[in-house]
Order: sequence, then C-alpha cells, then structure tokens
Amino acid sequence: FQAEDGIRDVERSRGLGDVYKRQAQNIVTSREITSWILRVLTGSEKLSAIGGRFGETLLRTLVKKRLFILTPYLDAEGIKLLYDFCKRGVRITIVTSKQMWKEYYGALKNQNMEIYVTEYPRHDKLFIIDNCLLINTTWNLLLSSRSVESFEIISTNMKKCRDLIHQLVKSARRVTL
Repeated sequence: FQAEDGIRDVERSRGLGDVYKRQAQNIVTSREITSWILRVLTGSEKLSAIGGRFGETLLRTLVKKRLFILTPYLDAEGIKLLYDFCKRGVRITIVTSKQMWKEYYGALKNQNMEIYVTEYPRHDKLFIIDNCLLINTTWNLLLSSRSVESFEIISTNMKKCRDLIHQLVKSARRVTL
C-alpha cells in the first residue's frame, strides 16, 4: 500500500490463515521441546555439546548446596570453578587421579573440600548435584575443553546418590590437607 509519506510497505499481510498456521506450528514446537526436556530429565536422552563451556554453565546453573565430582582430569579453570563454589558455601567432594592431586595440590589444599585420590587410573566421569541430579558424562572438569562431549542428565533420589557416592569414595583414599 502507499503511505502518505511515500514509503511503500513491502511486507504484505498473508491473511488470518497464515496466523493460525504459525500458531499451530508454535504449539507443535512447544510440545516437541517439552517432550525433549522430559526425556533429558528422565535420563532417556543424551546431550552433546562443546564440553568446557556447556559443562561449566550446567554446573553454575544447577549446583546450589552440594557437588560430588568423579573425574580423572582437571585444569586451572576447573579449579577456579571449584574455588567459586567454595566461596558460595557449596560442599564439594572430589575423586580424582593421584597425578591431578599432585599437580593442583597448592590450589586445592586451602579449599573447604573433601578430596579423594584413586590409586589406579579411572576413566569414568560423573557429577552429582545436590544429591538429586546425576550427570554421567564424557567431560572431565576441563573448562578449556573444546571437544564435543556427551551429557546424560538423570533425576534421582537422595538415597541412590548417597549410596553411589559411598561406593565411589570407598574405592579411593581420602587426602588430609
């Protein structure tokens, strides 16, 4: 249509049918997203993402009171993340390799953390958040990681989380600071 100031409106209305069609598409998309979120939360869906930043965002968003970590590898940025959690009052238990303990002893020794070291190398990685959310992953606590990693998020109960933590720390040696 021709406006009074001479500017032509290039986008024309496609009518009410198009509006209804877009609303129907939005409803279908909303249902698909909801279904996907439920699959993720029930553990029947795995996420794949660039490990470092996604893992950090996941932890920073979800951790409130307690964080259990099983990882053979750490980096300086991962240690800084743990330090930030300690400053927030989060209780941290970490099971890691003897090599990582030796490498980051100086950074970890002044933190309020329970640290366990495995005698033999382990390759599994696991995060338990607030005794109710388990993240089984291929991601180590390496924030510098640019690899595509898998994250399986499972909502579970406190008893299962505590039993799992007990089993994992039983197979490691507690480090006294």
